[in-house]
Amino acid sequence: MDGFLHDNLIIAVIRGGAGEYSSRSLSAGSAIARALEDVATILDIFVDTDGVWHIAGVPKKQGDIVNRADLVISAIPVARAYRDDVFHSGIFDMVPSIGTGHAEGALLARVPHLYETLRIGGVKTPRMKVYHADGPDGWSGMAEDIFRSMPLPVVMRPTLDEFPDEAPNQPIKDFDGIFRVLHTYGANPQFEGIVAEEYVRGKRVTVYVIDGFRGEASYVVPPVYTFDVDEQTQASLSLAESRYAQETARMAYDALDINGFARFDMVVGPSGAYVLGVYSVPDISASSPIHRALEHVGADGKKLMIHMVNRALDMHTYA
Repeated sequence: MDGFLHDNLIIAVIRGGAGEYSSRSLSAGSAIARALEDVATILDIFVDTDGVWHIAGVPKKQGDIVNRADLVISAIPVARAYRDDVFHSGIFDMVPSIGTGHAEGALLARVPHLYETLRIGGVKTPRMKVYHADGPDGWSGMAEDIFRSMPLPVVMRPTLDEFPDEAPNQPIKDFDGIFRVLHTYGANPQFEGIVAEEYVRGKRVTVYVIDGFRGEASYVVPPVYTFDVDEQTQASLSLAESRYAQETARMAYDALDINGFARFDMVVGPSGAYVLGVYSVPDISASSPIHRALEHVGADGKKLMIHMVNRALDMHTYA
């Protein structure tokens, strides 16, 4: 399908926000707007670091956006949006949308909850241990426990992850490294705690799942962006490894009950495929690996976005 189910659509694209990854959100939102600008009217919504929404530089209320748009697409990571309450008051339940789910953001933002949900669904995740910021033993005690109880190297990230698709891949090999990371995260006033997890060895891959694409309930695109984390070189997957990665992505998609789209970053090794990160907003900016993935199945970013818009409109109509 080359066009929308409805004519003369007005689509609001939301980008920006606070945090380290606001520039990435700006880039992703801009790419979405460019892909759709010749088939729809685009409202470019910029969210500043204080959470104020703007159209053409003029501050606007969220309700004003809803009243003007037929559909809303957010390029702000759902975990960040949940953390900053970007889509408050459930106002976006009133309009078809992509990437504005509050419940989805709550799930993806909290790494322990995310991993537990995946494990219940039969999906492998790295072994982990959670440490709370207000623990009784302080930074030194926390670092010592990680050093003594976790196999090294270890990787670490906040329990409330600002951008959970940025799966940790920098191994920490000694006590001093663990202590430095704890202090770095602890300097953030919103810091709640840390997740220390095992460093999974194998081939790093990215797998995309698209809801309802080409008539399939969950269309799994073949893996791309393969990298051997041990050798630090490009690698290739065997046919069996590729199929296993795709099946793992399908299981993870079902376990998380994501509607629309998901990117799964995982490591495929001798002991299986381990999901490390999940991202539920499509990034079709130039640097995204999604272009390689879509090329493998004869699609592109524009076709993906048109499909997702039609899907969101259809789901909202029959909700």
